[in-house]
Amino acid sequence: KVSAEEKKIITPTSNERTYLSLEELQSLIDTKCGNENVKRAFLFACYTGLRYSDIVTLQWEDIKKDGDRMSVQKTMIKTRQLITVPIGKAAASYLPPRKKGGKVFSLPLINSVSNSLKAWAKKAKIKKNVSFHVSRHTFATSLLTKGADLYTVSKLMGHKDIGVTQIYAEIVNQKKVDAINLLDD
Repeated sequence: KVSAEEKKIITPTSNERTYLSLEELQSLIDTKCGNENVKRAFLFACYTGLRYSDIVTLQWEDIKKDGDRMSVQKTMIKTRQLITVPIGKAAASYLPPRKKGGKVFSLPLINSVSNSLKAWAKKAKIKKNVSFHVSRHTFATSLLTKGADLYTVSKLMGHKDIGVTQIYAEIVNQKKVDAINLLDD
């Protein structure tokens, strides 16, 4: 029989999320990907927090323009919740040339996308298991690392419960502890 203490050691905690550091994200940006559409969509997702299901169904009509500002206004596939996510300059730089209508990103099926991401990450010398969902985790941890508040990140991600978003705050706090511990070595 496994004790409660041993169970803690062998059972992964809910806050174990694979995400890219800002340096790893830059490495991907600087590395050529075998499928340019996958690269654009993944990096756009890193800067908007949208899931694969929302990226693959994103229509040009979902991208609203108000003067110089753009945003995605879309009902999320998973939660059926309407979200509005501002599109910053970094995210906008990964949008393909605008069309009158139709899908924003032309992507293959998820298995092909996953294979392209893994090959791209390997080429960029990233040793993490990079899936499309890593872009969402990267978005959250990047915002929190840069000082965004938890409530705002929660709303941008379309979380109904801020407790889900707190997982990312725990990751960022652990990174701070790890950084300080570097001074002890």
